[in-house]
Amino acid sequence: MPEARRITETARQSAELAALRRMLSVSRGMFSLSVAVCNSVPLRDYLIGDLQSAFEGIEVVPIPEGESDVFAYVRERTIGTAPKGVFLTDLDRQLRSEAESQPVLSALNASRELWAGAFDCPVVFWVPDFAASLLSIHARDLWAWKSHQFDFVAETEGITGRFPWERSDDVLGAVNLPLTEKMFRIGELEQRIRDARDRPPPSLQSHVMTWLGELGTLRLMRGDCEGAADAFRALLASAREAKNRAFEGVALGDLGLVQAYVGEIRRAIKYFEKALAIRREIGDRRGEGSDLGNLGAAYADMREPRRAIEYCEQALAICREIGDRRGEGSHLGTLGNAYADVGETRRAIEYYEQALAIRRDIGDRRGEGNDLGNMGLAHAALGETRRAIEYFEQALAIHREIGNRPGEGIDMENLGIAFEKLGQIDQARKCWEGAAAIYEEIEDPNAAKVRGWLEGLDKGG
Repeated sequence: MPEARRITETARQSAELAALRRMLSVSRGMFSLSVAVCNSVPLRDYLIGDLQSAFEGIEVVPIPEGESDVFAYVRERTIGTAPKGVFLTDLDRQLRSEAESQPVLSALNASRELWAGAFDCPVVFWVPDFAASLLSIHARDLWAWKSHQFDFVAETEGITGRFPWERSDDVLGAVNLPLTEKMFRIGELEQRIRDARDRPPPSLQSHVMTWLGELGTLRLMRGDCEGAADAFRALLASAREAKNRAFEGVALGDLGLVQAYVGEIRRAIKYFEKALAIRREIGDRRGEGSDLGNLGAAYADMREPRRAIEYCEQALAICREIGDRRGEGSHLGTLGNAYADVGETRRAIEYYEQALAIRRDIGDRRGEGNDLGNMGLAHAALGETRRAIEYFEQALAIHREIGNRPGEGIDMENLGIAFEKLGQIDQARKCWEGAAAIYEEIEDPNAAKVRGWLEGLDKGG
């Protein structure tokens, strides 16, 4: 069963992370040598950041390309710093899997006895699996010295086997995973797609297209619009090559979402309209409802609420007709936004409450967070600032739990506005600083606006 497979894999990788944490805790003040195998750079960077937050004094040393003496380089970079742990990254940039000799690894092997004398803390090599294999061959003595190996590489059944997550609506399960498990899933998807290579056999094409769509969605949640667009463009190319109209419609709709995220609403509408034409052509009612709802959301963003209401009501009718509860919740939320835009705030709250009930019923955590945030905005518009703060804080907790960085930034921005209205300037400053940091991380242009507000607070203070 797909869900059982997902739980097993994320549980295994979570257990690996817990073991790494235990090693770091137990090995404080004494040398140990470990290898952490991870094929995904975003997952690796996330895990390292998480461990640095949990354990003070961990120093990360990227090995530059062309550096022949790894030990000397790391030692030079850490002299006088007394690190509590050393993480080495990017060693794989020096390696070529097809080369018969690996001079860097030979030199590393020769330095094996120097590490214990130079460091009284855990040393962890973060490498992809091909580099780990080369280490075991060309730095055999060093490899034998290692005390631990932690594997953050997805366990797959083999590229010709049967794969889980065959249906597109399974994306919802990944979207609502807690943040760490979501990052494990991103790493797994990247690995599966890479293993399938550029031209998968016909038996794998639909799987690869499903993975590309899910990967793009998860990247978008992390605020990586460029990475999401890359995945969706690859999905579109694959769908057109395979003459798969269903996946072509999915890809066009997803590319529209990316454009909407970056504020290119008119371009988003063009994508949604193309997707809608395909869905109607092939009789995909669920997809038709999704595209109509996205068009409604786009027109709401363009401050054309009446047109937004028209599209969303069409979408809502389709979702109720076919029993699409997830779509129904989404469109009720968009209708709430549209009525809020025309000043019918109480009516907007009614729609948000209906949407929220559905999201909670089906376990849609991302949708629940969005509805709570919108409830906060509605109550703020009614002058009920303290109640608005309660909703914003609930939304923020959910968005942090599931790793929705754009949502987290919006919640912190709105909390700052509410605290400033109450005269709680220190709280407002803290929230806006957090929002600005997130916006800058994901390259959201709202960062400049929030930084301007912070400057205003400083001048006023």
